[in-house]
Amino acid sequence: MKKHRNLRTTVRWLLVPAFMAGICLHSPACRASNDPCDGITPPESLSARLKESFPHWRIERTSDLETSYQDLWAKKFPTACPGFVAGHLLKPDTIAYALLLVPSDQTKKGYRLVVFSESTTGTWHPAVLEKDDQYTPTSAVIRVVPPGEYREADGVKKIHTRTDGIVSERIEAGILVYYWNGARFRSVATSV
Repeated sequence: MKKHRNLRTTVRWLLVPAFMAGICLHSPACRASNDPCDGITPPESLSARLKESFPHWRIERTSDLETSYQDLWAKKFPTACPGFVAGHLLKPDTIAYALLLVPSDQTKKGYRLVVFSESTTGTWHPAVLEKDDQYTPTSAVIRVVPPGEYREADGVKKIHTRTDGIVSERIEAGILVYYWNGARFRSVATSV
């Protein structure tokens, strides 16, 4: 009899956590706690400049995406934050940051795609690549792509980049690749 009670207790101790883990895997609240955006740590001086230049904005998180897009993003890029990339965006030997910003106040609308580059004096300079105050996309993500050749979606225009590019994507809708041409950011609509 005591043996059966111990077996039942052991089974209960094994099944309850397994059951809870199963529920958590399908719960958006649990997924949000595993958001890769939790691990991003931009340089302190960049964080200060972000707060100064965009005080009512924050970096987009995976949980800001529509649920179906959260799943698509997590499957394709499980360790990436959809609102933050770092790369050699202007020069092969320096790091710059691209941020997809959404309003801190979720009742507000809008978004910004901003690149922060550091000057030789250590000051971060923002360049706004996309801006909208009427619409907050729930399918917008950014990611970095390596230097290379990119062709316009219709196949007419072809560009070759010497530095990393920034993909600005509306999941299942469209893709722009922003690239530095030596003087400013340009873009090409593509199907990367």
